[in-house]
Amino acid sequence: MWKNILSKLSTIFLIFIAFSSYTQPTALTLSECNNITADLNSTAPAEVDQSTIYTGSECITRNNDSEVRLSYEMELIDGWILTPEAIKNILLPDLITFWCTNPDQKLFLDRVGLVLYRYNYSDGTHIGEAEISVNDC
Repeated sequence: MWKNILSKLSTIFLIFIAFSSYTQPTALTLSECNNITADLNSTAPAEVDQSTIYTGSECITRNNDSEVRLSYEMELIDGWILTPEAIKNILLPDLITFWCTNPDQKLFLDRVGLVLYRYNYSDGTHIGEAEISVNDC
């Protein structure tokens, strides 16, 4: 009985591997990215946590528009302090975990290749950035 079950599971696994090699996600187009940011921006501004407000998203293109990246704009609530070191050492590991362990987020990351978080104070002063790429997973 176990031999039969293992055989079926192995067959399913092999079919899955073969199928997944042909269904790699395609790169996100600028048009798709703009649709996503329109949906995201309809919720902005939105409080993310006690110290951060999501203020909007934008699509960034590179290499003559052949690469599309999604950027999240984050604003620190007055009274909170954030340093570039804290972004790198505290926020970035949490963001990587979020993007790499959630299957839906990972699939999206596979399509976009890189997600950028830009952190600013409410007066517009830039604090720093966190980049999450498929290579971080």
